[in-house]
Amino acid sequence: PPTPTPTPTPIFMPTATLPGSRAATAIPSSDEPHSNFSPDTDQCASCHRSHTAQGSSLGSEQQEEQVCFSCHTAGGSGTNVQPAFTSKTNTLTRFFSHPVSDTEGIHNAGESVGGEFGGANRHIECEDCHSPHASARSAVPGSNPAPAVQQEVFQSTGVDPLWTAIGAPTDFTWMTVADREYQVCLKCHSSYSPLSSYSPDGYGWGVNASSSGYIADGLSKLTTNHPAQVRDNRDLAIEFNSYQASFHPVTAQGRNANMPAGSFVAPWSQDSIVYCTDCHDNGDNSTNGPHGSPLLHILDGSAEYITEIDPARSCAPGGCPTIHNPGELCFKCHQFNTYSNGINPASTTMFRNGNQNLHEFHTFSACYTCHDSHGSEQDHLINFDTSVVFVYPGYNSQTAWQFNPVTNTGTCYVACHDGDHGPLTPYSP
Repeated sequence: PPTPTPTPTPIFMPTATLPGSRAATAIPSSDEPHSNFSPDTDQCASCHRSHTAQGSSLGSEQQEEQVCFSCHTAGGSGTNVQPAFTSKTNTLTRFFSHPVSDTEGIHNAGESVGGEFGGANRHIECEDCHSPHASARSAVPGSNPAPAVQQEVFQSTGVDPLWTAIGAPTDFTWMTVADREYQVCLKCHSSYSPLSSYSPDGYGWGVNASSSGYIADGLSKLTTNHPAQVRDNRDLAIEFNSYQASFHPVTAQGRNANMPAGSFVAPWSQDSIVYCTDCHDNGDNSTNGPHGSPLLHILDGSAEYITEIDPARSCAPGGCPTIHNPGELCFKCHQFNTYSNGINPASTTMFRNGNQNLHEFHTFSACYTCHDSHGSEQDHLINFDTSVVFVYPGYNSQTAWQFNPVTNTGTCYVACHDGDHGPLTPYSP
């Protein structure tokens, strides 16, 4: 059998992906109070009090977020983002929002050391992502392409990882002004700050998805001790390291530049770079930003990341016919007609056996069953969930998929749903 190690790929050097200069249209709208203001008493008093301050930095309210919600609420002068934070309640294992109301007095304007963001000091406040004196809406939305920060997080702090090889960054550079969105996110979602190790709930998968709802430790690839499971890392500075075998193109353009054009939803393509907020967003489309979502893990879209049983078809021995909801997040970029129902030609996916679309064949399962969401040490984000998929002895959750470029054949050394893929069922795209 093939050597049980990840398929080797050439070292990929991160590329410069910022535009040469900030777009001329990426300036605040003329009515933005945070950046187009004169420092007179009346305007400063929207947030500050000289003699009757209730909070830090002469805040007009005791809690930082309440200063923001005085405008950013229903009927306020700013965009109403308050419901995104308050419409659903986080638990110890389920997160629907960045919990700005959970802590008070921990954030300080001068914090720059990782320990000030994580561990006992772990917190999130509006000011961790927004500069209250510079953030605003652009006069022309979307003026800057990914990964450049949009005006809404302009002049926010961040960290820039130093990658020299696969794995964790060798260092981080603190940035008083981040120029890429992911630098803002990695302040907290990387080893720069001490990471938490809770066991997150997930959503049901496969034929049980429609009835199972939330399940405890539902992202077992993060927490399992199964010997064949390669853990899905919580350190996103590792996951998005562009020396990895594969990664969603957040920090650099993706490796797999030969993906068929028909596999994407326009205007996305194999050359696209994406924001963290393309996947983590308010979800209900009332406002933009990863403030809070009706969906678990602050995900965008209109459906949980599940596969639904097809109510128009009968169950048969071995399982029930299933359908995907087009509102599932992955189909925001990846063609539903390619990856789910097989309407598009099989040539629009590289996972096929001649004219048989093998993605469409596997729609009984969630994407996360076979792929990691952020990055993987194996090509094509492959990392099987061993709580669902049996991996052959001698292989692990990544090496159980092998591709031979000489013979142009792939093989999965796995079994699932009582079906044995095994070494006798290679496929050839």
